[in-house]
Amino acid sequence: MQNNNAKKMPKFYLVLIICWAVALVLLTAALLIIRSYLADYESVQPKYVAEEVFEKYFKNADFEAIIEHSNVNKSEFESDETLAAYLADLTDGKELSYHNISSGMDLTTSKYIVKYTEDEKDIKIASFTLAETGEKSEKGFAKYALDEFELFYPAEKSVSIKVTKGAVPYVNGIALDESYIAKDDIEHESCAHMPEGVSGIKYTLYTLDGLVADPIVSAKDGAGNDLFLNFSTEENCYITDIVYDEALAAEQSEHVIAAAQMFATYMQNDCTIGKLTPYFEKGTELYNSIRSTLQWAVIDHDSYHFEDVEASEFYRYDENTFSCRVKFTHVLKRSRLQDYRDTMDAIFYLRNVDGKYLVYDRTNN
Repeated sequence: MQNNNAKKMPKFYLVLIICWAVALVLLTAALLIIRSYLADYESVQPKYVAEEVFEKYFKNADFEAIIEHSNVNKSEFESDETLAAYLADLTDGKELSYHNISSGMDLTTSKYIVKYTEDEKDIKIASFTLAETGEKSEKGFAKYALDEFELFYPAEKSVSIKVTKGAVPYVNGIALDESYIAKDDIEHESCAHMPEGVSGIKYTLYTLDGLVADPIVSAKDGAGNDLFLNFSTEENCYITDIVYDEALAAEQSEHVIAAAQMFATYMQNDCTIGKLTPYFEKGTELYNSIRSTLQWAVIDHDSYHFEDVEASEFYRYDENTFSCRVKFTHVLKRSRLQDYRDTMDAIFYLRNVDGKYLVYDRTNN
């Protein structure tokens, strides 16, 4: 039997409950939608891309890849491989870190600095920039990707090369042009001994800065022949060896040695000035100096001979003028006394006078 006395829920409360239920469902749906949007927004934040970039390139010290994606203002005389090796060595054992330096003004990019700490100082090694790719996430948020790197490194090495005028210096196989000339027409000591109208040996000094590694240097003469280079600690630069004339040496060695030995013989009062005239040019300052030399102070001796005779470094300045180096030991024999040994090492300068080469100047070497 139905109980007609049971109380029924008032319609007001029923509607209220239904409204609350609907509101709760809508709120839950809204929260899920917002959560989905927030998750999507968070997933495309540049900080996650930055972490990936840092891990991939800097943690792994992949500097070759960094350079490939970089706006690097490196020297044209050094390769990417050289720079990558230098950066790897520079950061070896260092703990790298990064942080965002974006100003917030440009929302389409995000920039980060990579650094390490040394002697309590932060040393910047690079930066990288992320930029919007133009792609959108599922909810329409902009995606970011690596845009470019920028490298900061001390390129403090330099090299100077002094070449004979007209020769071309090379650094790591690349020729230096005139823009790298630091000084031109540098005179060799031979210039002080040239007759009027004849030019002595001159050099051009080239300097290149901004290198990260010690370079390989070389040089070629005007004909493209390789020149030898030696490093001068005194001048702190590489200097090309002078190319000497072997054909001239074969032709004139005997004559020059005879001139040098006759000079030494005269200076020890073992011959007259007339013996020098086939070898020394009359009227020159050198000839007059030799002629006026007092010979009373020579070493007493009974006979003499020459040892270790050598003529070398023949260099032709023009068709009528050349120089060479002569070395020997002048041995003076003395009865009941030890031999007196006088060493000569001199540069002789000769020029063609009426078809014969005569010495017009000399310097001690």
